[in-house]
Amino acid sequence: MSRKLCSLLMTLLLAGPACAQKWINPNFDAHRLDYRDLGYPDVTAIEADNSPITALLTAANGRVYGATSGKTASHLFLYDRAINKVRPLGRIGDARGVHHTLVEDCDGTLLIGGGLNMLAPAPLTQKFAGGFRAIEEQLWKDIVAPYANYP
Repeated sequence: MSRKLCSLLMTLLLAGPACAQKWINPNFDAHRLDYRDLGYPDVTAIEADNSPITALLTAANGRVYGATSGKTASHLFLYDRAINKVRPLGRIGDARGVHHTLVEDCDGTLLIGGGLNMLAPAPLTQKFAGGFRAIEEQLWKDIVAPYANYP
């Protein structure tokens, strides 16, 4: 075979996979949150506004426990692989959020750190006086404001 024909053949063979490559858009946000009811509808369901799962724990017994954060409440639930079901276990006190704070101690007791919902959007001040470091100072004030009266 001639050298030109080999070069053309190699180019065509290598160009196919290159064109088929799925290019990733660097501006595309791949994170997503699905809010859906957990549990059994009209019986023990955790409503969608309170269902974002923000803490998970695999216990010593093999079951997976989880906690949700929401607009009005935080809930504890259990996922049992044997039956492939999620069972809501109840509301977590006055907490509206649990964020990575679900642990099991040596005797099997679950310990939960609850508080405010960290997924809730923080209202930001639109207009404020300018000056040196004004943006970061105002941003910090806006971020800590929801926690001002929190015990």
